[in-house]
Amino acid sequence: MLKIAYHPIYCHPLPKGHRFPMLKYELLPQQLIYEGTFTQDNFFEPVRMINEAPILSVHDPEYFYELLNITLNQRAARKIGFPLSEVLVKREITIADGLYNLLLVYYCYTTENRIQFLVIAENNLCRFLFVMLE
Repeated sequence: MLKIAYHPIYCHPLPKGHRFPMLKYELLPQQLIYEGTFTQDNFFEPVRMINEAPILSVHDPEYFYELLNITLNQRAARKIGFPLSEVLVKREITIADGLYNLLLVYYCYTTENRIQFLVIAENNLCRFLFVMLE
């Protein structure tokens, strides 16, 4: 069964009029269930990583800890594109946790199925897209 990481924190509150279509994070799982593509059983909430090594393998440690402590300078914070807050940092870590959890789940199937893993760098944060090709 294909597993999909989802957590309500993915739909982050943004200021009114913000150009990013955040609502898609809430609507996409609902649509996939509504049309019968997936069931609720396909979705799981990410579990927190035991350590930060996976995050630090793709991010500069100084940047990550400044982000974690909400001490980024104004220029770096502005590049993120969203207002910097503890909730935003928790959201980004939860997204990384989801990817990490999926990689652990699908690791044993890599020889039988083709798995493509794509990392997209966006405004000094990574968005992870995991695609399983059957």
